[in-house]
Amino acid sequence: MQKSTIDDEILNAEKEIDAEFRHSPLMEIGYDQAIWTLLSTLEDLYLKNSVIRPLKPELFHAFVDTVINATAHPVRSLFLQKKSSDKKLLKSMYDEHYEWAHQWIDESLNYNSFNLIFPLWHKGKLSLSIEGKYIDPGDLEITSNKYDYEAYNRIVRKDGALGDTYFDVESVFDEVAKHTTITGDKFSLNFNPRLVEILHKAHNDSLSGRHVLPSDWRIGDITFDDFKKTLATIQAMMHGWFIARVHAVNEKIPNYGYSSSLFVVTRQELIKRLARYTSLQESIVNTVLEYLTFSSHDIRYPDIAIQPLVELSDKRLLLSPFILININAERNFCTLLNKIPSAREAYLALTLKKERILFEELRTVLERLGYEVAHGSLSTTDLDIAIIDRANKVCACIELKWFIEPAEIREVIERSIELAKGVKQCKAINSLFSKRDKRLTRDILNIDESYRISTFVGSRNWIGHSDIRSLDVPVVKVWHFVKELINKGSLASTLDWVESRSYLPVNGRDYWIVPVDIKTGSWKSQWYGVATWPPTSQNTTAEVSEKL
Repeated sequence: MQKSTIDDEILNAEKEIDAEFRHSPLMEIGYDQAIWTLLSTLEDLYLKNSVIRPLKPELFHAFVDTVINATAHPVRSLFLQKKSSDKKLLKSMYDEHYEWAHQWIDESLNYNSFNLIFPLWHKGKLSLSIEGKYIDPGDLEITSNKYDYEAYNRIVRKDGALGDTYFDVESVFDEVAKHTTITGDKFSLNFNPRLVEILHKAHNDSLSGRHVLPSDWRIGDITFDDFKKTLATIQAMMHGWFIARVHAVNEKIPNYGYSSSLFVVTRQELIKRLARYTSLQESIVNTVLEYLTFSSHDIRYPDIAIQPLVELSDKRLLLSPFILININAERNFCTLLNKIPSAREAYLALTLKKERILFEELRTVLERLGYEVAHGSLSTTDLDIAIIDRANKVCACIELKWFIEPAEIREVIERSIELAKGVKQCKAINSLFSKRDKRLTRDILNIDESYRISTFVGSRNWIGHSDIRSLDVPVVKVWHFVKELINKGSLASTLDWVESRSYLPVNGRDYWIVPVDIKTGSWKSQWYGVATWPPTSQNTTAEVSEKL
């Protein structure tokens, strides 16, 4: 069969899968009722997996990440094919609606895999063939080491410097319970400045490593600090709302308080509350809320993880505790700014300063450890940072990378290209070393040929996938490297760790690649899941779905 014919078949399959995914009965009941039902059902899944039948931590991380990414598809489908209705929004449990929503969320886990497969094919990174209604992705090579980088990004969370931090529920539970009202199958949390202050403190204590960009960076009328204060306060309130639901469940509220699981509020009331709780001007709060409102600023393909405030036809806002509690606010704000033409240029100008900020953070720590730090411009590239151990004649040269951690396959491909450039720059530095370049060895580093030299890419938060793997140049999270340097107390030993790739997890020991059978409508395929615990079944998506 000719390639053009095969390509046409794949393109047609992609269109059919998109259409079949959107064919949900929930699409027919009106936008307000459908979006409320979908998000309320999502809250039920979160409650059950975090409180009622809590998942193990490693499975819970997978649940949160996977479901938030997958939920973007039904939310976007409802919005883009919005159906108006004269019926008033009814905030009650309807078994049929609930089942439709649950089924659609479950289907979105499969559909999300198709949304990885097809973009990879479009970019020429995956070969596909079609047999009937089966899309064959070829050999997944589940026992190979090509998934090491991907697994590393999952296992070494955030920037690799610190472990996960969590909201201290026990410290606020009694105060939340005291301000919770339960009436029939509904509950509400009576917010006030003191309660929000308590929630805000607990939330801020859990934000370690989440907000790292300068607070005085400005986009238009707001600073990053304005954004952080506003959204962090909303997140703190949603922590409180979810805890109020847990209290109501403990008090035997019918249907687990499903009817009140979302916080529904007018925009003006939310603005006034946030201005009061943050001491920001209402105009500043309103600007932040405009950024956060789903599809605002003419975003072509809106994502609820990036714009989590959903506006109903009567202009009230739906706030999902699950979404708001679990998003990385700063990362998602940067992603949003990068999608808005009027904000992108200003944001990109700010990002040029990021690697200088990272250099200064690293220098502070490294000099405290007793190392000498250098950097400078070279004939073919720049040396971002060098760590020099004079006593033992060891030098590490690091190409620094810091960008928005990718959340979708298009971003993965773009960031991989940037990391590949970093690998190329390291090779350029190696070439200068081999030529005994005086600018590098004498002017910047002041070293001679008796020194051990090592170069690698140090990324702040993501090291790419196997397609940027190089035998000559390792790629590691830079703060993970520093943490290991502190633990070992030796630059030479830490470079052994980097050069041997000992930081990478091992397939079959530290992670497992599990083949996943996927199905949307009449179409089937197979993809894979990265499990960080020994799999107990053949199908990762099925395993997570069973837990839902």
